[in-house]
Amino acid sequence: MLGAFVLVVYIYTVMPSVPGGDAGELLASGCQLGTPHPPAAVLVHLTIEEWTHSSVQAYNSGAASAAALLFSFSPLAWEYNTGSEVFALNNVLVAVALYVTARIVTRPSMTSARIGAVVCGLALCNQHASILVLGPLAVSVLKALTEESLLSCRSLAELGGLWFPLGLSPHAALVVSSRNPQQGSWGDLSSTAGFLRHVLRSEYGTLNLGIPVPNAEGAVERIGEYFMDSSSQTMHVGPPMAALGVGWALVVAHTGAHSDKHRQHSRRVRHFGLGLATAWAFYVTIWHCIFSNISLHRPMSRAVHARFWIQPNLLLCVAAGCGLGLAANTIAAKLWSVCPSSCRLGKRFAGASVSLLMPTVISTTMFWQRWDSMDRGSWIGGSHGWTMHLYGQALLSALPQRALLLSHTDLDLNAARYLRVCEGLRTDVTHISLQMMPYPWWESTQADLHPGVVFPPIFRGVSTRRESEGNAALVTRFLAANLPQGRQIFLDMQAVDEREIGAVGFYRGFSLVPHGLVYRVLPRLTLQESESWHEGVVKQLRSLSECMQPVAVSRYRPGTWEFSAASVYWDAHYQAGLFFLSYAIGAWDNAPRATQRPHLLPALRDASALLQRTLEAADEHGTFSSSRSDLLKNTVLAKIRLLQALQAEAASNPLSKKHSSSVDSVSHTERRYAEIILAKEHCLTLIPRFLLEAIDDKDAEAFGKVYVKLRETSHM
Repeated sequence: MLGAFVLVVYIYTVMPSVPGGDAGELLASGCQLGTPHPPAAVLVHLTIEEWTHSSVQAYNSGAASAAALLFSFSPLAWEYNTGSEVFALNNVLVAVALYVTARIVTRPSMTSARIGAVVCGLALCNQHASILVLGPLAVSVLKALTEESLLSCRSLAELGGLWFPLGLSPHAALVVSSRNPQQGSWGDLSSTAGFLRHVLRSEYGTLNLGIPVPNAEGAVERIGEYFMDSSSQTMHVGPPMAALGVGWALVVAHTGAHSDKHRQHSRRVRHFGLGLATAWAFYVTIWHCIFSNISLHRPMSRAVHARFWIQPNLLLCVAAGCGLGLAANTIAAKLWSVCPSSCRLGKRFAGASVSLLMPTVISTTMFWQRWDSMDRGSWIGGSHGWTMHLYGQALLSALPQRALLLSHTDLDLNAARYLRVCEGLRTDVTHISLQMMPYPWWESTQADLHPGVVFPPIFRGVSTRRESEGNAALVTRFLAANLPQGRQIFLDMQAVDEREIGAVGFYRGFSLVPHGLVYRVLPRLTLQESESWHEGVVKQLRSLSECMQPVAVSRYRPGTWEFSAASVYWDAHYQAGLFFLSYAIGAWDNAPRATQRPHLLPALRDASALLQRTLEAADEHGTFSSSRSDLLKNTVLAKIRLLQALQAEAASNPLSKKHSSSVDSVSHTERRYAEIILAKEHCLTLIPRFLLEAIDDKDAEAFGKVYVKLRETSHM
């Protein structure tokens, strides 16, 4: 029943469309091979298994149920069990491995060992980090089989040579599929070396989560972060209850046994408790000392890292089941003692109350605190599970027919790939990953799948790091080879270092014109030529706002893919604002007289409005991935230039006596001066903030002089 309850909740809150991260890639592959499903029931059976049940009383199933709910509705497990990521399937495979381990330790049999070997192979097929849990559990299994004289050289060879490889056999499908590569397929598995390179993740680093980051946190700090997070995930109940449960299994249960039967049972409980604690400690230590190498200070990289805390949290919650069982025993014993010996109904009620109270309190509390943020299903109106779908849709719908889209981040790549492959949206678009292009196998497996696209030779020093020279060369060489072919090319905004983008989008010989969530790549535009693109920039932003309007940023914490999508949404507004501002500044400097500057008002109004809206969003929600100080400075600059242009217009077009009584003229004049007053108020508000936050900026003195002058004129 509990498993069914958890499953119903998961179905109700499951992501209705593509989540973020690697989910788009998995879903695109799943259109042919199927998708993972969220687990729950196996954990329930596991926590009710022998070790927890060994706490004497039958109502410990309530404590086990509470532990299962503790894991199933912890934010990390809940989020990834209701989305199409590898972690949902990994959770169920590790839970099955734990269940099989518990059965072997309490009732050793070779049949269970064979099942366990197959499950271990399947788990390693799904995620390599599982070995940190499966290794210690395998040692516990082998020890239990040895003690019962069930393990021999022949049986060991059978487990390791037949059943474990059987679990690894899905890897064979990779070899078959590699013979017919599809767009977006990863690697070249046509050779043994290529197969091993792919299986061992050699291109990423077999023992590394990602590219090493200089001055990243040490193992002690990372482990400390895990402890704090695991406590928060389990409402601060998990760690103390797990410590109580493991301590009881290792000490109290063993010393309290008197009969041979009880001693044998206690020995097995101790054995499983030791295996569980060892697996947890081994994972936490080795993971944070060796595998974990990305920064935890940035929200996105921390969220990527935190997904690998789900496995030790599963072990923690299983151990917490025993601790909760002991707590239930203690409470029930007290209730039992106050009931009259003749009142059997009262004693049964005491036990039943404890059994029901724990899961009820935990589930109610977790629902109360977490339901709003975790409900991303499509069962009710106003669902927020469509964020990534809307993002990908906005990205693709803005492109003209037969466009060439270059993606740099998983955010753009996977959302768009899912919609194209699984939902058939914009199949006319050619979609290429700049992250995959530099790999040696790209030319042999992917290049021919993109007819009409020229792929320049890969050069020494190539990189996909956004700020690197190798990445800039990769992008510009590709653009130089393909732009003359007449293709309309659109570039991921995260593909280049925005600090290198000059006036009206100039970037290394090209012009990058904001086009919704991407840049339209054009041959270098002059200042006058760029003006013809202004209307298109505004139109695309309007369409983007209409498509992405349902995104409720307040529902998502920093580090989530939805939050990143909202950040890129505002990045797009920022880049459009800079495009207008740089045009206006260039045209302003080229205007020979102040009387010719009022014609820049439309561009300055657009720049001022876009930058101000972006600044407000960044202040309220933090949804901005570029430099916050640059955003503030450019907003101030836009406000100052707008004020100057408005004042120039007022000076060059004063209200004539002939039309002084005209209602329309008076109304126009009132609007003009109201706009001047508002622009001046914005300047007087934002300039002091800029001077306070960017006191060392090279232009701080110039902004200070403008502020003093504005203050003087405002008192005249």
